[in-house]
Amino acid sequence: MPLEFATLHGNWRVCLCPQCRGFVIEKGCLATIIHQKRMSFQGEDLTPTPMDHQELKSELDCPACLEVMETHPYYGPGTVVINSCEGCGVAWLDHWELAAIIQAPGKRPDRGSSPIVPTRPAIDFAARESDPMLRNGASLLHLLLGI
Repeated sequence: MPLEFATLHGNWRVCLCPQCRGFVIEKGCLATIIHQKRMSFQGEDLTPTPMDHQELKSELDCPACLEVMETHPYYGPGTVVINSCEGCGVAWLDHWELAAIIQAPGKRPDRGSSPIVPTRPAIDFAARESDPMLRNGASLLHLLLGI
């Protein structure tokens, strides 16, 4: 199913599956969103639920490069399983997982602090075919959206 552009929390562009409402996002943006939203969250923490270990057995193809994504527990607050593609630098989250991470119990970032954002390796634009954000001349977003 083709993905669609959507805006997450008012200012983050993601590629959304209109059927399941899961979304794909660049991992650096995801780290920033989690940091900001956990820092500003004022509600009650969710009661943690045990992780569903069956989810670790699922396989999901990256919507951009079509390689199998890595399925793993999110290595932060919350008991969610996410999918990530090291080659493309993106993560796939099911529709409820971001809220579970934001509302999870645990230490929250200090007000005014900056997130630690993973960096992508420097891109050699002279070697465009090896750029994981570019496939056969098409940008990652074009591939994700099927345009």
